[in-house]
Amino acid sequence: MGSDPVKSDWLISTQQWADERRNDLMDAWQVLQTSYDERRLPSSADLTFSTVLTSIGAVLLANLLVILASRKGRKLVFDTVETILAIVLVILLLSIVLGLPVGAVYLMLKAISYFVGSLWSTPAVQAAVAALRSNFTRT
Repeated sequence: MGSDPVKSDWLISTQQWADERRNDLMDAWQVLQTSYDERRLPSSADLTFSTVLTSIGAVLLANLLVILASRKGRKLVFDTVETILAIVLVILLLSIVLGLPVGAVYLMLKAISYFVGSLWSTPAVQAAVAALRSNFTRT
């Protein structure tokens, strides 16, 4: 069985990430126990930013699991997600529809500039413009 270096690197980085989160949660638990034993609030120097974010994520995940455990909670979460998705899709659709005239004008101006540029590059048009300029400068 051959080993895939990309897959093994991914697994190693995932394991490192999981170990870091576990260490963050253990640090947070240690700070909470120390704070409880000493009857004081923890100082900001006791916790790293990573530990705080990991703790917040763990609390949010626990709350989400409790909400999803009930039928009403699942319905509320799925209705909320459906509403947010519908709003995002309506905004996307409106931006596309309202952007069509602007895009059409832009494409029309680009086409006209390409047409004028290609027309100007023909020798017959350059000769005609030179003749018209000489007529206007004589009078």
